[in-house]
Amino acid sequence: MPRKKKPTRRGNGEGSIHQRKDGRWCGQVTTGYNELGKPIRKTYYGDTREEVARKVTEAASQAFEGITPAQPGLIKVGDYVMNWTLKFKRTQIAPKTLEWYLGLIRNHIDPRLGHILLRDLSTYHVQDVLVSMTAEGKLSRRSIQGIRDILKQAMDHACQMKLLDANLVLGCRLQKETRSPEEQDAKVIPIELRKVILETATVNPILKPILTTLMFTGIRSGELLALRWANIDFERGTMEITASVARTPEFDSKGEYIKKTNVLSSPKTKASYRTMRISSIVLDALLEWKRYMDKKRPHRSDFVFCSTKSGGMRTYYGFRSTYRHFLKRHGLDEYGLNLHSYRHTFATMLLEMGVNPRVVQRLLGHSDITTTLGIYTHVVKEVFDSVADSLSTAFEHTIAGTYKPQIAEGNVVKLFETQVKESV
Repeated sequence: MPRKKKPTRRGNGEGSIHQRKDGRWCGQVTTGYNELGKPIRKTYYGDTREEVARKVTEAASQAFEGITPAQPGLIKVGDYVMNWTLKFKRTQIAPKTLEWYLGLIRNHIDPRLGHILLRDLSTYHVQDVLVSMTAEGKLSRRSIQGIRDILKQAMDHACQMKLLDANLVLGCRLQKETRSPEEQDAKVIPIELRKVILETATVNPILKPILTTLMFTGIRSGELLALRWANIDFERGTMEITASVARTPEFDSKGEYIKKTNVLSSPKTKASYRTMRISSIVLDALLEWKRYMDKKRPHRSDFVFCSTKSGGMRTYYGFRSTYRHFLKRHGLDEYGLNLHSYRHTFATMLLEMGVNPRVVQRLLGHSDITTTLGIYTHVVKEVFDSVADSLSTAFEHTIAGTYKPQIAEGNVVKLFETQVKESV
């Protein structure tokens, strides 16, 4: 009698099921994830495949707290989205992103949609909320887009859990962005103000090297605070980005905020690990700061911009407070210049000089060129005038038959002496 072929595929939601050598059936299912993001698995045994399949299917369904196949109609949107964020999404995102997610859920999703039963939620409900928030003008486009993305991902999970037949958020649309070039330019330090800030900072021993470094390297403030002297090669004139200081929020099992802790973590993305040549302007400022600290603290910290009192890692909150006091003391607080303005200014200056966006992408540590192009679609008026003049000249030479391409050589090195060190 021919041997009966064993089933090789498992049903949906059955986890991993196989037959042991002793004839019994064994099934395994992922029920959650630990603090390190590694899966937690449970194993079930039975005499038949059907018995094990039933056990692992029930375990997979009950892994999501409060959700069982028995009463899916009693689940509210607010409860579901919060549980999904804490039980599933939490292991895939950074703590600061989790803080942002929870804030959007508590302050906007739950008040507007939280009371609706999951089974009753419609595309109309979500679209109406997105349109209303846009019309009110209280939230940024990024926040509204984040709300839609959270709902979309949570509903994707609901479909996987067999609680919904289709993701109703897929049909929702955001209003087309209508920001003017002037609004986009607002986050860039005006040309006439850049010199004022740098000259004013010369009276402050620590802010002079900090603001010079931020404006002429484009690194994030967290990356600046994590810089160690070992990351600066004065002979080769390079700076290596390998870490970042972050304020990590902590939450309880219900998503309630507990506290924030300053930690030394990895950079924002894989592309954020980078080595760049830095200009003589930055090198001189760092050398001057190094000599100052050698006198003030002979046994200085490994951190470039350590706390002058403790010698330890400077916190982001303390650094931001020092910067705000500096602006207020010198009458510069009216311009609304946050620490990220220096990064935007750096990128804008490079694009103003005609540097290839791919180079700007590498220097900023963006993972994707679309991120760079999406943020810096604006160009200041002076650049528009320059382009117009260049095109006029090109037209005249074309008509005269004397046109020759003029390629600027080494403009990045000449003006900022900054370039990406290609990884081997």
